[in-house]
Amino acid sequence: MVQQQRVVRVMQIGFIVFAALLFWMMHIIKPQSGSSEPPVFYGSIAAIGVAAGFIGIFMQRQIMKSSAKRLLDGTRPTSAQRWLAGNVARLAFANSTCLFGFMLHVLGAPERWALALVALGVVFMLVSPGKPAADEPASSPYGTIEY
Repeated sequence: MVQQQRVVRVMQIGFIVFAALLFWMMHIIKPQSGSSEPPVFYGSIAAIGVAAGFIGIFMQRQIMKSSAKRLLDGTRPTSAQRWLAGNVARLAFANSTCLFGFMLHVLGAPERWALALVALGVVFMLVSPGKPAADEPASSPYGTIEY
């Protein structure tokens, strides 16, 4: 379990560094000039970005709860595997929130919208992943089997 926690922490740091690079690139790359899109267009892109972040958090919880489903090879994933998969999904969707903010900047949306969306993506990345639950011992009709 400790190895999965390290993997998630390294990924979390990597994604946060990527978000910092997006902030830096937003100051270097100039937004599209003369954009005539209505604010509703920018608002819909921002709404999709925010929804992506919340979907990532929801997906993380759903993956961590799905203990009864079997994999293709007939085995069940351990709680540590589900925990890792859920956190990878959450980080990926939080990263997409940051990318939606960068896209808003490039399209010429108001800067506060773009910066707020990238910052919200970082907040989604910082949501505490918790710790993986302890695995339950395998059971059989003859009682509990301990390894």
